[in-house]
Amino acid sequence: MVAGVGVVFLGIRVTQFIFAAVVLSMASALLKQQIGSPPSITQYSAFTGALGLLTACFGITAVWYEPLKSLAMAAIDLLMALFYAAGGIIMFIQLKDISCSDNGQRNIENGLNNPIVNGGCPEGACEGFGEELILTRCKKASTDAAFQVTSFLVLLGAAALTYRQMKRT
Repeated sequence: MVAGVGVVFLGIRVTQFIFAAVVLSMASALLKQQIGSPPSITQYSAFTGALGLLTACFGITAVWYEPLKSLAMAAIDLLMALFYAAGGIIMFIQLKDISCSDNGQRNIENGLNNPIVNGGCPEGACEGFGEELILTRCKKASTDAAFQVTSFLVLLGAAALTYRQMKRT
């Protein structure tokens, strides 16, 4: 039975798992629609989401298995937090010139020139590729970046809580 701080740990780990699943699914959706070689940040996001799922499962196990609540778990959380921060920040930087809700000509042109958003179809040269797909891919990439940054914050909290709990015992 999980009680007290264990409930908080479990809540953090379940949140971590859900956020990692969102990161992986958004990156996978972008990769699936990609024509040709995908941008490295999209591949990195998929890797980070998959690794996040693995570490979340490890963290959920640590809720019930006390020896896993250690400095190693805090270090894993901090390392994952850095992975998420790097991916989220780089994704946001690469999306800085694009608004996911603006279907104006200039914004669409910016999207067509962005390797994450254009899906491997620069200047809309692929059949069926238009402004709706650009805006949809933009929303997926922005969601991916937002969940990576939020996961960074969740994992900082998890590492701090693990370290604090470890010091108490």
